[in-house]
Amino acid sequence: MLERGVEVDHITLFRWIQHYAPEMEKRLRWYYKPTLGFSWQVDDPKGGA
Repeated sequence: MLERGVEVDHITLFRWIQHYAPEMEKRLRWYYKPTLGFSWQVDDPKGGA
């Protein structure tokens, strides 16, 4: 924001994130729904090497 000549305090950014993050997550969640029958797993790194 400073590049655009707007000085914003870090507390202001924190409050903005706290206020708008739930709404953004709700709207974006629709795009990230996995398709039916599709799943993936990450290998467990606990295996001995």
